Amino acid sequence: MDKVEPRESPLSDLTVLDLTVALAGPVATLLLGGLGARVIKIENPSGGDPSRENAPYFGLGGVKLARERDDDISVTAFNRLRNKLGVTLNLKHPRARDVFADLARKADLVVENFTPGHSR
Repeated sequence: MDKVEPRESPLSDLTVLDLTVALAGPVATLLLGGLGARVIKIENPSGGDPSRENAPYFGLGGVKLARERDDDISVTAFNRLRNKLGVTLNLKHPRARDVFADLARKADLVVENFTPGHSR
């Protein structure tokens, strides 16, 4: 039987900073991650990505409509955050902005979907 060599992912040399919330942005970065990009999801430490609070939840005992345990995870978050590394940064803090600037200098792409004139 012939041995099939794994192919390199088409975006394996790309680093993406993901500051998105809602639907279009997280799905876009999910697709980039699925194509091999290194996606670093930047989340606010005061609550993280809002999708973490979307029902249904999965945990011990299966799928349920309400979070029953602290370790139950939102199915939406499980889906949208896969293939991503996670970092929490309070971007209103000057030192966190310095960390973000360092990450941005090394990234190939920054994806955000803030309302014009606003940031987190």
